[in-house]
Amino acid sequence: MCGLCTVSAGKDKLAEILGVSPNAAKELMTSFLSRFSQVKSYMQRMINEARRKGYVETICRRKRWFPHIDSGNPHLRSYSERQAINFPIQGSAADLCKCGMVQTLRMLARESPQTRLLLQIHDELLLEVPNQHVSLVSEKVKEVLESPDLIPSCKLKVPLEVRVTVGDNWAAVSSH
Repeated sequence: MCGLCTVSAGKDKLAEILGVSPNAAKELMTSFLSRFSQVKSYMQRMINEARRKGYVETICRRKRWFPHIDSGNPHLRSYSERQAINFPIQGSAADLCKCGMVQTLRMLARESPQTRLLLQIHDELLLEVPNQHVSLVSEKVKEVLESPDLIPSCKLKVPLEVRVTVGDNWAAVSSH
């Protein structure tokens, strides 16, 4: 779990996840937010944006609406606030994965039509590659997924790092 997701979970949920007291979780959150002050400002900015517009967006401009962001019910309001903080990050990660799959499939159609995309598991793609194409496909997949043009509608400002592992079966590659 990333620090931002953990912080937005609240002290009780964080305490449960970490197996510590709620007070210890609150101290950890306070320490984290004071050390990484931009996280706190990001969180507040997303909540304010959800209140002003009624939604927040991902990197690909997918919107998630929050009709309860100003609810008088504190549970609905805080749930909406947490979702407004998390959605741009988690949704953008999903956007990156989807664009990565589409670009990878286009490249495979040109370079190695015998290669099959079998599964997407979170931020991983599992491919079945003919032995004679392993080197080429490994190189090309890394090139496609690390491209700043991975998402055609926007140029990525931060480079993505992709790690390719190769093995005879899923167990061999998933242990890396």
